[in-house]
Amino acid sequence: LPYSGQNLEADAVYTNVPNQVCVVMTADCLPVLFTTTSGNEVAATHAGWRGLCDGVLEETVKYFQAKPEDIIAWFGPAIGPKAFQVGIDIVEKFVAVDEKAKLAFQPDAIEDGKYLSNLY
Repeated sequence: LPYSGQNLEADAVYTNVPNQVCVVMTADCLPVLFTTTSGNEVAATHAGWRGLCDGVLEETVKYFQAKPEDIIAWFGPAIGPKAFQVGIDIVEKFVAVDEKAKLAFQPDAIEDGKYLSNLY
């Protein structure tokens, strides 16, 4: 969609307009860049733990007109699984959405009741 000139606050941006740039700012969170095999659609997503749990990546892909198999995603640098510590409450939120998400969490060997999370 063409930029309206308004300040936007969002976790994702999409365009199919030629020469339109999509960017997001991240610190420890995971930046995910999308395009299609034809290169005529692009998106950038800020994927923090809340956004990942709430489906920000899936919601971003819904904007694409291309078939899912024609969408390519790149993961940028983010906090690693040896440094991203979360509590059981975060683990439970992810597992409530998808049972397989428990594979992204390992008990922290140093601190009881804490888990190390792999955003990738």
